Amino acid sequence: MTADFGGAYKTVNVGGVNVSTKLYTYTGGPVVNLNSGGKVNPFVHALFGGAHASGSASFGGSSGWASINGFTMMFGGGVDAKVNSAIAVRVIQADWAYFRFNGASDSHNVRISTGIVFRF
Repeated sequence: MTADFGGAYKTVNVGGVNVSTKLYTYTGGPVVNLNSGGKVNPFVHALFGGAHASGSASFGGSSGWASINGFTMMFGGGVDAKVNSAIAVRVIQADWAYFRFNGASDSHNVRISTGIVFRF
């Protein structure tokens, strides 16, 4: 079992107005380690949970913002390099991500990430 927390940030220009967007995901699910005893550990996982998207913009001396919560699921895998029994470096992780917010869905998403892994 694993838990995964992520954040993505981007500023886009919409009709001459800069919109700052944020997407946070919080997921968990089963993971299959393909070489758990070795120094290099490939894995695959299926993650399910929630997503929080928000955006803010300033225009004409005023500002506005909006946010929404939804459902997400991610399927993928990657490779960890063991530092010691409790810490590893996530060399790469690639996931296909599906999002659903208020009845609208988006399934054309790929997430590539790296990071630090803490094992309990």
